[in-house]
Amino acid sequence: MEFDKSIFDEVKHNTKVIINDIEYQGFGVGKANNGLLTSQLNHDLNFDPEILAVHLIVGYPTYSEYKEGATDLFKPSTLLGGYKYQRKYRFSNGATFSSFHNISFGEKKGLSGCFTTRDFPSEAFAGQTWDVQDLVETFIPYGPGLIKSVMAVEWKGDQRNLSAVVESEYYLNHNLELPGLHWRHVTFRTDKAIKGIYIQSEKITVHRDLKEVGGEPENLLARQLAVEAKGREKTREEAEATQLNTAVAVSTF
Repeated sequence: MEFDKSIFDEVKHNTKVIINDIEYQGFGVGKANNGLLTSQLNHDLNFDPEILAVHLIVGYPTYSEYKEGATDLFKPSTLLGGYKYQRKYRFSNGATFSSFHNISFGEKKGLSGCFTTRDFPSEAFAGQTWDVQDLVETFIPYGPGLIKSVMAVEWKGDQRNLSAVVESEYYLNHNLELPGLHWRHVTFRTDKAIKGIYIQSEKITVHRDLKEVGGEPENLLARQLAVEAKGREKTREEAEATQLNTAVAVSTF
């Protein structure tokens, strides 16, 4: 779908975050065509909000740079009013919760989001600080206007580390279908220097070729196999020479 990409050169967002019926306000600005986004959440949470990094902001796929060959279905849906999605989180410490997200868009107001979780187990994450690690989300085509995804996420903690499997379903405002697997790579930089203020910056790129995310493989056995093949050829030649010499010796008598 063709669209005016300049609309996304700079896009603000206002995000209402509801955690167990308590409402918080987030806001930010991003260069959506370049996959750059910075967001701020004002809060009085009794746990480190960085454990919510995936819940809070990574939910705006609009702010993604698409590499060559990758198909962007989120910006067209954004221009048609927005999109919705839901997520399920399963942590290595046994904690689980779900979230629901409603994204809307207007050219003057930018993006608006309502991110809601009613079953967040805050006690499972209290008492230590968290440092979210860079991640890769796999977009899976699931029919017209529907994308599923899975990501594995890790947080480094000052006492222990945590990992989680996060599964998502995105509902788009059109019937276009993703033409195969895509990979969304997210890198983070966070700032918690001021109490009650959480700032999260992201660089987000979407790839059609997974090798672009992890680099090109190299056949490290190629040289070894070539040496082995050369050795086998030499052994074969020596065996043939021995057989020939034996035959000559026999024919002499």
